[in-house]
Amino acid sequence: MCHQSVGLVHGKLEQAGIPCISTTVIPYITRYSLVSRSVYIRFPQGAPLGEPNQPEQQRVVLGAVLDAFESIEQPGTMVELPFRWRRVQAEAKDDSKCEGYQVATEGMEAIRAAYQELIDACERHRQRLEETAACADQDPERSFAYARLLRRDAQRADELLEILEKLVGDRITFTSRRSFLIQLAWEGKKI
Repeated sequence: MCHQSVGLVHGKLEQAGIPCISTTVIPYITRYSLVSRSVYIRFPQGAPLGEPNQPEQQRVVLGAVLDAFESIEQPGTMVELPFRWRRVQAEAKDDSKCEGYQVATEGMEAIRAAYQELIDACERHRQRLEETAACADQDPERSFAYARLLRRDAQRADELLEILEKLVGDRITFTSRRSFLIQLAWEGKKI
């Protein structure tokens, strides 16, 4: 469902006196929708509460959403939940596969590891910026602009993470799953 449409419905329900919370996987759209309270979950579109056929994970995520619903007091607050989509796991080495398959798989494992390091570095950078901005808010000698600039940089780091997780992560998953085509071609099967 469209994030903007949900934001409009959310606003109308709130106006009617029905408190709501929105879940989002695209926070910048939800921020512009001006919903009263929301949670950001770093999951792909179409699965904001968790992976398919994982009811326990979905219950945990839904419980966290409801906890956020009870705890958010400031209008317009967006809370980022600590959940992350499961990363593609490396395949076990299979000596019965062709050399091309082995090379493609090993290369994707190295790319996947470097990608995960980049994601982790971006998350640490964003967290450090947010912590520094929070400290700046408490320091009367620091200007308001200093904290605002730190928060803007944290938001940019967040946007970079979204791009990495959505576009790059999806492409890595797609490419790593295509190794089987190399094996089929080697076996002489039609693709």
